[in-house]
Amino acid sequence: MNRLTISRASALAAMALALGACDAGRDPLGPSTGTEAPDAARGGNGGTTSTPRIAFSAFTQSSNLYMVNLDGTGYGLIPNGENGGGPAWSPDGKKLAFTNATGDGAGVWVMGADGRGRKRIFVGAAWGATWSPDGSRILFVGQVDSTHSVIQVIRPNGRDRRELTSVDGQSRWHPTWSPDGGRIAYEEYHTLGSRLMVMNADGTSHTPILDCATLAAQCSSPAWSPVPGDERIVFTVRDGDARAIVTIKVDGTDYRNVIYGTEHVAFDFHPAWSPDGTQFVFSSAKAGNLDLYLMNTDGTDIRQLTSTPIAETLPSWSR
Repeated sequence: MNRLTISRASALAAMALALGACDAGRDPLGPSTGTEAPDAARGGNGGTTSTPRIAFSAFTQSSNLYMVNLDGTGYGLIPNGENGGGPAWSPDGKKLAFTNATGDGAGVWVMGADGRGRKRIFVGAAWGATWSPDGSRILFVGQVDSTHSVIQVIRPNGRDRRELTSVDGQSRWHPTWSPDGGRIAYEEYHTLGSRLMVMNADGTSHTPILDCATLAAQCSSPAWSPVPGDERIVFTVRDGDARAIVTIKVDGTDYRNVIYGTEHVAFDFHPAWSPDGTQFVFSSAKAGNLDLYLMNTDGTDIRQLTSTPIAETLPSWSR
């Protein structure tokens, strides 16, 4: 892979744009009046999805929450999904957590998959919300003062918030739960670049998985397999014009390129697992615009899921 130097400031700016919703603005696909709501949002069992669906962020100057079926049908704005970013399904498929990084709506939000009961549980700039496997906690990166953000955990009702990392000059992003909820993997930026880390769910024992400086690359967007006992983490690697989606075991072994190429203007990124651990959904500009794609976890059977004039990213696969 070619060597690449990426400034910490530009990396953080890219993360802020991708993970947090932008300021309030119109739906980039136009008004939702008269548009049929997504299947999961039409009700039934409190908004539980009857079949797996993908929730994601679609944005130009503002970020909004959308859903789509696995066959590409049912594309639509989630009710009350305006000005939300980075949706994450609850394990039972009944709720979504999402974040907003700017404006009066900055914070962590929870609502039903049907858009009802939207409630803010953390006030302040926030990124990357994700539910624990048992649904009892939500991880996120939250701003604690004007210049610092740390990994935090909170109950879905907004209680018992705890900071799991400290304000120590390091920047940490994209926390992701192990299948048993006992550990958390995340990315950390340091003076030489980035690395993947793992810690206990109580914030103790921070251990490196992979120092991406040894690859002369930037690593981002880790996601732990949801399958119990599966120690694989998928993440994005960027090195100059080369882009890759990679898996690695949490002990740092078995590094594998799932897809790797130099043909894309924007790299393949933000991979998310299917509930059974056999597929990924991810963002890519393979067709010239940032769309969603599906593929098997060995990199085979890549197929395009969405095709619109707006940018689609931060997908989350319902259970």
